[in-house]
Amino acid sequence: MDANPVAVRSLECGTHLAIARLHPGRGYITSVRQNRLPSSGISGALTVQIGTLRSVRATLVAAVVGVAATGASSAATLHTSLKKASPAVNDTVATSPDSLKLWFSETVELPLTKVVLNGGGSVRKLSAAAMGGSAADAPVVYAVMQTLGAGKYTVDWTVAGKDGHAVKGSYSFVVKAAK
Repeated sequence: MDANPVAVRSLECGTHLAIARLHPGRGYITSVRQNRLPSSGISGALTVQIGTLRSVRATLVAAVVGVAATGASSAATLHTSLKKASPAVNDTVATSPDSLKLWFSETVELPLTKVVLNGGGSVRKLSAAAMGGSAADAPVVYAVMQTLGAGKYTVDWTVAGKDGHAVKGSYSFVVKAAK
């Protein structure tokens, strides 16, 4: 690749940035480099030699295809996150719930899940009773074996998806009164 390219063109697509270098005086592309943007939290770069593509349009098409392909593969590497919960995040419930239901962004591995309920002067480790159905968007259900007294409770959760990577999070809810 020449040390002094005439121009550098860039194209941002989602969490990726594609950069095309133009060959001096000849009008063809010498390379396309794509980087993940810093806001994606993932570092690294991929450089692809394009050769002698004769137009910037063709190069930008190649860059978009490369960014789209990398974007699709990076979507598979995203980790599980909490989509919703019952009791809901920062919710106030009238009485003690019988169970906690947590919906995650992907199916979780039950043996790798852990939920701890803190509040009311005690810490309770809850076991996942089961998935609340067979669909990918079914909740994981945790039985609350003891009646919760009035107060604020924090749910600390750790789960892993099919990639086995553990992800942690927490949220709180308030119980107005025991049953």
